[in-house]
Amino acid sequence: MENKNSNVKFIPPKSFVHLDFWFKFADVKLNVDKLSDAPRHLFASINSTSSTQPVIEIDCTGFNSQPTDKMGMFPCHGILINKNTKEEFINTNKSKLLTDVSNHYYAQLFSKKTLENSSELVFFILFSFADLKTHKYLYWFAFPVFRDVFFKKGQTYTLLSSKFQRDKLFSFELQFKMFLEKSNELFFVYNSKESRFYRLSEIINHEDLSKNLKSVDLNYTFFCCTDLCFDKDPSWLLRQFLGYIAMSCPQITQKTINCICLKNNVASSIVFTLEIQSTDLNLEKPLWVGWETNNGRLIPRSVDMSKIMDPLKMVEKSINLNLTLMKWRLVPNLNLDIISTTKYLLLGAGTLGCGVARSLLMVITVALGFDTFLVIRHGSKSENRVKPNLIKGFKEIPGTYLGCYFCNDIVAPGNSMKDRTLDQQCTVTRPAVSYIASSLAVELTISLLQHKHRMYSKSLTMRKIPLYMKFLNLRKFWKK
Repeated sequence: MENKNSNVKFIPPKSFVHLDFWFKFADVKLNVDKLSDAPRHLFASINSTSSTQPVIEIDCTGFNSQPTDKMGMFPCHGILINKNTKEEFINTNKSKLLTDVSNHYYAQLFSKKTLENSSELVFFILFSFADLKTHKYLYWFAFPVFRDVFFKKGQTYTLLSSKFQRDKLFSFELQFKMFLEKSNELFFVYNSKESRFYRLSEIINHEDLSKNLKSVDLNYTFFCCTDLCFDKDPSWLLRQFLGYIAMSCPQITQKTINCICLKNNVASSIVFTLEIQSTDLNLEKPLWVGWETNNGRLIPRSVDMSKIMDPLKMVEKSINLNLTLMKWRLVPNLNLDIISTTKYLLLGAGTLGCGVARSLLMVITVALGFDTFLVIRHGSKSENRVKPNLIKGFKEIPGTYLGCYFCNDIVAPGNSMKDRTLDQQCTVTRPAVSYIASSLAVELTISLLQHKHRMYSKSLTMRKIPLYMKFLNLRKFWKK
């Protein structure tokens, strides 16, 4: 049996961050805020249409100067506090942060004569640390409510259709539709005697709190909250609303009030009574609670956006996509695993080294002259040494016989820069020659990886080396 003397249970909301928010957040932090950790105003949306608890959603539009209208959702306000170091994020006193930020927000709220819109009562805090180098984010949402304001249960939850007679319910629905057409309010007050809905700004004034709701008959007054969640218990939104009522209308504390949680079907809305019990509420500096739990624990959340924000990983994905598409028709037997799991040691970081690194990242040697280049692979030792063979004008050289090289303008293993003028050094080369040479080195490496004998594969060369190079038909080569 339900205990009428127990406190009302409120269903806390959960946060949902769209991916595009992190892109905008990184841009704002990098180009606008920089080292500043000053609070920044945010906008989010309240989605309570498809779950047992309200969802506070935020996306890239949260940084706009005005809230974005979204069908079926109400806007809400937030404060972003971003720390510059992980240590600051961890060592910050979370309770003090919550209280200080919430009190500052309420001070601004009560500095105005009235509310502009009741959605201002639903506010959140996003406390974060952004590691822009690794694209990892630590964050923690809070949905602040007064710590020292409690709500004792009154009458049990009943359907609105059971509370109002048919003609009264029909009048309520009609007036409610007309009210929503004029204003997009999340919270409002209904007077059943007058059959009229009131905006909070019409009946609550911040200049003299003692006069608020002083002459109102609470028997005919209903404090309404749009709460479309499936759960019969009221949501956290109503607790934020009633906290504002306790602060702005202190004379109704310790009194029984009527509440309505409006659902999609008005007749299925929940009606109940409760008593606002304010215990030691400091109107000047009240204390707050409301940090969101993570799997039942009071700890922050983290998100790793490197897979979609890191340029290197995005390039890697595009390359993998291109190679995977090659397997559809061109090279069905292409072994992508051997390519991705092979590690490369790159020696030399000059013109050629950088060219190979951009293309690749087996010993392959690449050498540059002014208008010539050489790309060769070195053989590996093997116990089974096979002698070279002649095949139809070609010389078949086993992989174990491949060795060093020499040419007119590049000699190995000598120092190519010693006793040479600048125009004789390797760095003097025609534009694009390094890219041609490095790309051939990459092609040669991949060809070897795809060959069934790998580094021991045979090399076919003409008996007399021509002055020009013919590109290998890699597709035929891979099929051997």
